[in-house]
Amino acid sequence: MTLARNLVANGSPGSVCLTEQDSGGAMEWLQDNLMQNVSSGVPLSAVKLQELDWSNFKDGASRPALPQPPVEEKGQAQWDLLIGSDLIYSQAGVELLPRVLKEFARQWPSITMLYCHTLHRFDDFDLEFCRELRSQGLSYNVVAAAGADRKEDAGDELDPLADDCAGFLEELFPEKRIVVFHVLPNQHAGACLKWSSSLARTFSEAAEPEEAAPQPSQSRSDDSCDIVKVGRICIFLPVEGADRRELPSAHSAVVIRLQSLGPFGSGQHPTTALVLKAMQELDWGSIDKVCDYGCGSGVLGLSAIALGARQCLGVDNVPEALTAAYCNLQANLSGGSGLDSESRFQLHLPPGEMLDKDLDFYTRHGDWRHSTTLHGWTPMPVTEGHFDLVVANIVVGPLCHSASMIRKLLRTSGQVLLAGMREFQVKQIDEAYGQHFSLEVTDTLDGWALVRGRLRSSSPEEHRNPAQLMAAEQKASG
Repeated sequence: MTLARNLVANGSPGSVCLTEQDSGGAMEWLQDNLMQNVSSGVPLSAVKLQELDWSNFKDGASRPALPQPPVEEKGQAQWDLLIGSDLIYSQAGVELLPRVLKEFARQWPSITMLYCHTLHRFDDFDLEFCRELRSQGLSYNVVAAAGADRKEDAGDELDPLADDCAGFLEELFPEKRIVVFHVLPNQHAGACLKWSSSLARTFSEAAEPEEAAPQPSQSRSDDSCDIVKVGRICIFLPVEGADRRELPSAHSAVVIRLQSLGPFGSGQHPTTALVLKAMQELDWGSIDKVCDYGCGSGVLGLSAIALGARQCLGVDNVPEALTAAYCNLQANLSGGSGLDSESRFQLHLPPGEMLDKDLDFYTRHGDWRHSTTLHGWTPMPVTEGHFDLVVANIVVGPLCHSASMIRKLLRTSGQVLLAGMREFQVKQIDEAYGQHFSLEVTDTLDGWALVRGRLRSSSPEEHRNPAQLMAAEQKASG
């Protein structure tokens, strides 16, 4: 609606059409907002609302009806400009939005299509979306980027598919980057718009007071906003008064209180939910020591202790994450989560041998051997075969790179719960872990996968395939 007001204020000709994918609450909200603006004197009479159901485009061969521009007295009815913003937050958006754009371009060849997108919000969706645009015969070019007056100032990471996606999924906590894509058919790729400096400035300075985003309440009573529930585990998010809140007495649940989320770890992401669910299905009578590798806020490690582990070691290469985890450790001491001593949940940086190879850590903090770069945290001591369970919910690149260390930490027949990968990335996990672990995809959620594994014996016999074992037996008996 704000966009429609700005278009009208800047002399947008003809009519403006706002579309939504569903005819439920979103359309009703738009209708109410439109009527309020018209009644208050804003000249939005040319703005129309129409449902555009993307699901009609699931059949790639079909051509569903699109919103039609008003009939003109002279010439053909034409949409001149299509604008979208942050529409990729599910697998459906990845697959269907490119098809919608392709159909707009087919019906109105001269239309300008601009899509504003936040890179690194969902890295894998960035890659899939760009691939799908190409498969639909569309080109995309970044014509504006946050903080960049010129294209030369924008850096080299604007195109997720550049250089065969080199490095795009490697960084653990990449900074989000707002960009504007100009999308157009391949045959018109040479007609891309020139670079715009529209995103170079900050937006807070130009925001109108009445349009300022509402600030979230610091004291909310709606449990759906304040509590993340996964099975028996209830995570109280950091809002005012959360440390004093209790569940109704009828609820038999494990309560984890978070005072700080740090860079990651509220429990709201599908991968965290997958791990929390799987942890509740384990036999905790046989699990004594747990390592939360890539602990973030510590929510998984705290949950492990609440479920029955005697000790947990949280590991992260981001000092800010360890600081957040320590804050949450304090919030859960003697608070019903089973944590009664700091010693039961220790926090460390990765082992020195991992930090030696961690270019991201070196870039951000310098040489780990200099104590001033560690922010008070120390690398974890490596005791081989020390843990019964390792949980690791991190980006797929670091997850694969950590396979040898995770194997070293586990006792024979120890278990792993691995998350952070999309379903199509499970093959990478199998390649990194399959030689030493028996692996199985046990659950999926919103396109994310959970892999559960058990460390096999180091006996060479167990690494032979059936044909090799049979040949060995025949040789021995011959």
